[in-house]
Amino acid sequence: MNKIYHLLLLIFLCPLVACSLKIDSMSDILATDYSEVDATPEDSVSYYCDENKKFFIKYIDDNTALWIIYPNKQLKLIQLDNKNLYSNEVTTLVKESAGILVKNDSGTIYKNCVEKN
Repeated sequence: MNKIYHLLLLIFLCPLVACSLKIDSMSDILATDYSEVDATPEDSVSYYCDENKKFFIKYIDDNTALWIIYPNKQLKLIQLDNKNLYSNEVTTLVKESAGILVKNDSGTIYKNCVEKN
């Protein structure tokens, strides 16, 4: 008797649980259309560099500081006395005539970076 009771309870509760789940319709699951998402952070400028590297810069505090936004992290750099240098004492961004150079203690990270509109 106890096994029959549990079986009936299971049969009754399964449809209730299924009704509470949010399941996509088959047309959503099998959809072939998609839209491309723009990965550019808001109010930032894209830079493309040698070796197909890229990053973004977002200027802040009246251009006296900036966020350099890498694909997996971001750093705040402060403008130094030389208006073409931004640094946080570990990473330095240098504005050169050929483009932007980014370096740290281990060497050059990005070179010949140019703005892409």
